[in-house]
Amino acid sequence: MTPPVPADDDRSNKKDKAWKDIFLKSGLPLEHSVAGVLKRLGLMVQVEYNYVRRNERNEDVTFSVDLRAVHRDHRDLLLSALVECKYCSPGTQWIMVPNEDEAPFNQHRPSYFYGIDLFATESLFTLKTYDLYPQELMVHRGVQIARWGNVAPGTVSEAVAQLRYAALEQDIEWSAQRIRDAELAGPDAPRLPYASVCLIVTTAEIRVLKPMLSLEAFQKAESADDVTVPQPYVFLHSRPDGIFERQAVRRIHDVLSDQALTAVHGPELLARVRASSAVTDLKNYTLGASRLHPDVFIVVQYDALESVMAKILADAERLSMHNKHLTWDISKRK
Repeated sequence: MTPPVPADDDRSNKKDKAWKDIFLKSGLPLEHSVAGVLKRLGLMVQVEYNYVRRNERNEDVTFSVDLRAVHRDHRDLLLSALVECKYCSPGTQWIMVPNEDEAPFNQHRPSYFYGIDLFATESLFTLKTYDLYPQELMVHRGVQIARWGNVAPGTVSEAVAQLRYAALEQDIEWSAQRIRDAELAGPDAPRLPYASVCLIVTTAEIRVLKPMLSLEAFQKAESADDVTVPQPYVFLHSRPDGIFERQAVRRIHDVLSDQALTAVHGPELLARVRASSAVTDLKNYTLGASRLHPDVFIVVQYDALESVMAKILADAERLSMHNKHLTWDISKRK
C-alpha cells in the first residue's frame, strides 16, 4: 500500500520549524535580544569585543565575546558589562555547585565589580559592594544537562574563560587609553577609573544543588526539584589558572611596560602622567588586580536579565572614588 504523501502545508511547517530551530541555535537571536535589553536600560552596546589569546602552538589568536555595553552614571563613572550569550535548546538545565564554605572562609563574599584604574587620577573603591548577594546565590562551577541526556561539563567554564581573557584585554585597552587622553588633554586633566562586570546570559534553566546532599539523596531523586533549587541568576566564583596569569603578565608587559609606553609616547609625558595618577605602580597592577580579576561572574537566565541589570546599575552607586592623595595614603605611598 502506497504511504500517503504529506500535504504541502505539512512540508512547509516542518521546513519553517527547521529553519527557526537552526537560527535559534546560531545564538544570533539571543545576542540581538540581549543587546535590546541593555539598550532599553540606557547602555551603549558594542557587538563583539575582540581579545587576544595564545593557543597551544604559542601563537596569538584573536577571539571575541558577544557584547560589550557601557553606562555612564551621574558622576561620569563608566561601567562596562562584558557579556557572553549561550543559547540552549528548551529543557536544558545548568546545574550549579553551591558555595558551602563556612566561617571564617565565608566572612566576605567578593565584589562582582572590579576596577580598572591604572593611570587614572582617582582610584576605584569596591569594598562597599562586598556582600551584595546572599550566600545561596554564590556557586563554584556548573554543568550543562540537555533534555535528551547529553552532558556538557565545559560549557560554563568556557564562557568564563572567554570573559576573563576579554576583561584582561579591556584593562589593557583602557589603561593605554589614559596615556592617549593625557597626550590630547594634558596630563593634569581628570582621568576617571572604570568599573566592569562580567555576565553570562543563557536560555537554560539555572538550578543550584541543595546543600549537604548525600549520594543516596541523588540516587533516590525522582526529579531535579528533589536535589536542586531553581534560581534566576547566580554569582559564579572562579579563580584564574596559571595559564591565564602568565598570559596577563605577558600582555601587560607588551603594551604597558615602561619600554613599550616610552617608545610610543616618550619619557616626559609618561613621567607627568604618573605624577598626576592615583595608581601608577605597574608591578603591583600586574601581580595583583589584572592577574587575579575578574573572579566573580554573574550567570543570569535571559528572562531575568532586565531586572538583574537594573540591580547592577543600582549597586554601582555604592562604588566610590578616592582622589590621588587619599589613594596614596591608603597604600602608604611616599
